[in-house]
Amino acid sequence: MSVISALFNLPIRADFCFTDGFGGQFLFRPFVLDAKPDYSRVVYAFATPEQRVLYFGRAEDLPQRLYGHERKDEAAAFGATELWVHQPAPNAPLNYIAAEQHLIRACAPMMNDQHNIVRALLGY
Repeated sequence: MSVISALFNLPIRADFCFTDGFGGQFLFRPFVLDAKPDYSRVVYAFATPEQRVLYFGRAEDLPQRLYGHERKDEAAAFGATELWVHQPAPNAPLNYIAAEQHLIRACAPMMNDQHNIVRALLGY
């Protein structure tokens, strides 16, 4: 990894706790939207500077998943400038797959189609 790549993949501020509205709390690390930090088995989000999540996803290999991501440009068009990364602890009650589904159901981000009950109820 080059020095420029390493600097580009540094967090943009301190980790923070995101609450899902149902009392679930998830520790996220924020990066610039185009970063490709080297994490595996994570939940990630595309978010605005106002901390509005537009999309939640999950990745076995985050850099590979983000390369050419089919929704990233759309998220940027809606105002996303940040990539948030949550890596569940090995003993966490929800693994990364269950955590992604929970966050989508709890937060109903506008860009998520699967697991999004609000989109299903509204028929889009």
